[in-house]
Amino acid sequence: MNEIEKKNRELTITIAERIRELRKDRGWTLLQLARVTGFSKGYLSQVENAEKNPPINTLNKIAYGLGVDVAALITGEGAEKPKPFTLVRRGERKNVTPMDSHKGYIYESLAYKKADRLMDVFIVEVSPHAADDFYAHEGQEIALVLEGRQEFTYGKETMLMEPGDTAYFDSNQPHKARALDGRPCKVLVVFTNPRRSG
Repeated sequence: MNEIEKKNRELTITIAERIRELRKDRGWTLLQLARVTGFSKGYLSQVENAEKNPPINTLNKIAYGLGVDVAALITGEGAEKPKPFTLVRRGERKNVTPMDSHKGYIYESLAYKKADRLMDVFIVEVSPHAADDFYAHEGQEIALVLEGRQEFTYGKETMLMEPGDTAYFDSNQPHKARALDGRPCKVLVVFTNPRRSG
């Protein structure tokens, strides 16, 4: 196991422990967490036992089900109290991705300070070597290419996206991205918050 794999494994275990602690702090069973998040009891058990390494969208949904920010699960820092206005400076962006970095996606959170937000906003760096996995999650998503070019697949349709191109879609359909030209692509991504939308 190399150093990156070791760190990812350590983080997976730490996040699993935080999820279990938060659930128990609320006096919830796995079945109660399953009802709130929509995931099966068996899957959540695997997450809590660090047998599954969930992607950021899954962690996001679990976090919202537990009433915390996804950054709180990953970094251990508590969520801010709701404020009507927050400002995240360039140097304050929070990297929330050791979990997914080995899959070729690096997420920087731009909205973590807004505890009662309706949206989650990230700058996502997509690798040319991104895993060939499809993702699907509830809600809607907007993706605006900032730098580079990417191949974006939505369902059975694949398209080229260049700087300035925007995709807005129902994210419950399978989708994936891969950077082109042998270099990373940066994309501004906005997700609807699964706890507060709908």
